[in-house]
Amino acid sequence: MKVNVNNMGRGRQHHRGSVYLLVIATGVALTSLGIAGLMLVRAQRAATARSDGAQRARIASQSALEVGVSVVAADLSGASWRTGSPSSVLFSAMTIGDATCSATVSNPSGGNLSDSNAGPFRVTATANVAGARQSVAAEFVPSATAYPVMQRAIWSAGTMNLMGTLYADASVGSNTSVVASGATVYPAVAGPSVTGSTYKSTTTIIAAQTMPDPSVIDMWAANATPIAYASLSNGTMQDIVLSGGNNPYSSSVNSAGLYVIDCGGQKITIQNCRINATLIILNPKSDSQITKSVLMEPYYRNYPVLLVKGVMTIAMDSTDLSESAEQTNFNPSTAPYRGVSDSDQTDTYPSQIYGLTYVSGDLTIQTNSTFEGLVLVGGAVTAQNTTTIRSHPPDVPIAGFSQVNGFKLRSSTFARQVD
Repeated sequence: MKVNVNNMGRGRQHHRGSVYLLVIATGVALTSLGIAGLMLVRAQRAATARSDGAQRARIASQSALEVGVSVVAADLSGASWRTGSPSSVLFSAMTIGDATCSATVSNPSGGNLSDSNAGPFRVTATANVAGARQSVAAEFVPSATAYPVMQRAIWSAGTMNLMGTLYADASVGSNTSVVASGATVYPAVAGPSVTGSTYKSTTTIIAAQTMPDPSVIDMWAANATPIAYASLSNGTMQDIVLSGGNNPYSSSVNSAGLYVIDCGGQKITIQNCRINATLIILNPKSDSQITKSVLMEPYYRNYPVLLVKGVMTIAMDSTDLSESAEQTNFNPSTAPYRGVSDSDQTDTYPSQIYGLTYVSGDLTIQTNSTFEGLVLVGGAVTAQNTTTIRSHPPDVPIAGFSQVNGFKLRSSTFARQVD
């Protein structure tokens, strides 16, 4: 048999080439695996670093939240953080461990922080660690105690001049002096100075009591729906119903029953009407008055009924407010009276002011005015004729008329924030 030596040589060369290619391929594969392994290790290290940074940032954000809460707690009055905007910075660029932290406080309802000194607030804290960012937030509700004067029937910062008959189911008094001149005063009286001899109960000398700041009126006005003074006929509110569901002066109603009128120094007269709202009167002329038959009640029981920034005279009749006499339906479907509405004009309503009345200036009470609630006066008060006050202290503290003494966490609101 004849053997082709040349073909045998080519076979061995082909075999050696195949082995060489296999070695190279194996090397490439191993190198690729090595590179992939290194990349995986680096990715794992980066992921671990990010996870570690996020964890440190999460812990730091919780610490920042505690710091933010402590800043708020150091100023319960809110003077430094209840600003005229929806949010306020508590601190920024604070170092906690290896994190850079900040915290803000905001109004959960979206209004301004200054809208209420006793409203809820949210504290949000953020921490950054090596590019990892974490945020947490929680809401808090202030706890408050009503000013002691909220247990009185009527109290004034200035002199209290009693010149008629005063009936009240709680004590009355002044931060300055109480003077009874030809008066018959049935309730207990207190103040730094009490003069006169017609008191039917006890008189007590006490120090001045804490009174609300006049700025509380601005706080309530900030949430109120404006009623243009020009929309009042000759500056008079008469034969109307104003409530949280009914505004005779505009298509805009305030669901909380808050309305404000800026008189701009002009006289306003309120008579023969039903007001189921919190009425805020700004800058009234000195001869402004609430007169004749008027029923005033707040839309919400924990709201004031009447806030006056300035002076006012209240000279109401004891005669009931009559629909037939005024040819007005005072309990339409948009403003039920104690849950009852109709379309006739046969009903009558008591002429009285129910709830908290606060006048920042002087107050004069004339004729036979009746209050089913307490009266606070920032200036002097003069009570003539017959005044009847059944105090009805509020069941819960009213914003601006109470002292904030702490706050509590709304536990269900603590959560991580997502940008």
